[in-house]
Amino acid sequence: MKCEETTVTGIETLFGALHALGDPSNRSVCRGHARAKWQLQPSIDRDVVPSTLYSQRLDEERCLIEKFRRRAENLLGEVEWQFVSQAGPSNLVLPMTVMQHYGAPTRLLDWSMSPFVAAFFAVIDSLDQDGAVWWFRISAFESAAAEQWDRLGMRSRPGEDVDYNLFAFKEDSPPFLGMTCLRIPFERAEAQQGLFTISGRLGLLHDDLLCGLLPGQNFGKIVIPSRIKREALEMLKATNVTAKSLEHVGADRLGLRMSLDRQTARSLS
Repeated sequence: MKCEETTVTGIETLFGALHALGDPSNRSVCRGHARAKWQLQPSIDRDVVPSTLYSQRLDEERCLIEKFRRRAENLLGEVEWQFVSQAGPSNLVLPMTVMQHYGAPTRLLDWSMSPFVAAFFAVIDSLDQDGAVWWFRISAFESAAAEQWDRLGMRSRPGEDVDYNLFAFKEDSPPFLGMTCLRIPFERAEAQQGLFTISGRLGLLHDDLLCGLLPGQNFGKIVIPSRIKREALEMLKATNVTAKSLEHVGADRLGLRMSLDRQTARSLS
């Protein structure tokens, strides 16, 4: 099963499609890719040595979370640091959302409630390549996820929240897909209107998981031709969606350094 894919022909059709995704009566979350050919692959799954055991991958994930906890204290605000430091060793998801927010390698993927924010990330880089805005309908996802939780026995009663920490970090974890929010009051998170998808297992593409959960009309991709990227940036600037309004600050240096260190280690192994 494939997602619904369309290619816009110009600025007018692009912004018409973005406005449609932003319709509050049928809310969608969106993610921008500078290159349309990229799949929905979490950063921790990139550049993995094929022979790596799954238990080793889980150990690496825990080590990355612990490293971030140790090093982030002087880079985060007081409120943010309290969230991370008081989460406890059994809560891996909360610090992971902060790590993802700052670009460190995790199994999460960022999404935005704003299709215009997603479009910005789709057109700001790789100007010679087609970009893409991925999207899915929130109500359809929530309904499909509820059926998923019951099928996998991940909650004891209907309507109960699922604690991903109990199911996602074992060698025999099921291949589910969930959604979680960054609950820390980051100013940038509010500007980007963000949330995350989380997979039950490492090594899974989120587009494959979404295809398995949702009918085609509830999950799709809008391809943005390279020839209109510059014009799209100017149009987005007029709506105050710019690099400045989505500024990356503070602990980004730590997150990006962790990603770079991991890539370097992979290339030398």
